[in-house]
Amino acid sequence: MTDDLNGLLDTLAIEKAVFVGHDWGAIVVWNHALLNPDRVVAVANLSVPFMVRAQNDPVATWEQMLGQEFYIVHFNRQPGVAAAAFEKNPRLFLSNLYRTKQWLESADRSEPVGSPIIRMAEIENNRGELLMSDKELDVFVTAFEKGGFAAPCNWYRNFTRNWETTESVVQEVNCPSLMIYGKYDMVPDTDMTPYVKGLETHTLECGHWIQQEQPGKTNEIVLEWLARKTS
Repeated sequence: MTDDLNGLLDTLAIEKAVFVGHDWGAIVVWNHALLNPDRVVAVANLSVPFMVRAQNDPVATWEQMLGQEFYIVHFNRQPGVAAAAFEKNPRLFLSNLYRTKQWLESADRSEPVGSPIIRMAEIENNRGELLMSDKELDVFVTAFEKGGFAAPCNWYRNFTRNWETTESVVQEVNCPSLMIYGKYDMVPDTDMTPYVKGLETHTLECGHWIQQEQPGKTNEIVLEWLARKTS
C-alpha cells in the first residue's frame, strides 16, 4: 500500500509530501516513512502509534495473549466469517462501531465491550451515542453495501505477511512526526521515542474516532505543527 502512495505522488508530479493517517491508515503512514523516507516530508498519525517490528508473528502472539475471538485473530483464523456477518446488516454493524462518549457510562450494560467482533453485527450497542448524524452514516452504509467487508478484513489478514516482508527494514522514523491520542481510546499510548525521532505527542478528550470527535482541536494541532515543522 505504500507503493500506492508513491504512485499517487508520481501521478501528481509531487516529489514528497506530508502524510496523515488514522488507525490502520496510521500503520500505512508509519511504514511509508520507514520504506520510502525520500518521499516523506513528515507524518502525522492518530490513535495508533508506531509499532516496532516484533520478534514473533504478531497474529500468533495476539492469539496466545487475547484468544481466538480477538478481532484480528478471528479474521485470520476464520476467514470470511466476520465479513459475511457484517454484510447481513451493515447499518447495524456500523451504528454499533461508530460510537463515542461510552466512557461517561458505567460498564454494567456493556456487552459490546467484551463481546466478540462478530456479535457487533447482531446486537444493539446502546452505550454512548452515535458518532455522526444519520445522513452521514448513510454515506458509510452505502459504501459498505456496495463494496462489502471482505477487502477491509483482508487488511488485518496481512499482518503476518507484512511482518515477514519487513525483517530487514531498519525500525527508525527520522522525519518530523506528530502523534495524537484519544484519552478514552482502547489503543494505549506507547513510548515511541527510541524509534521515532523528532516526535511530538498530544492527547485529546475523546475516544478512538479522534478527527470526528474533536475535528476543531485536531485541525488546530495539525496546522500549528505543520507551520513549525514544514515551513
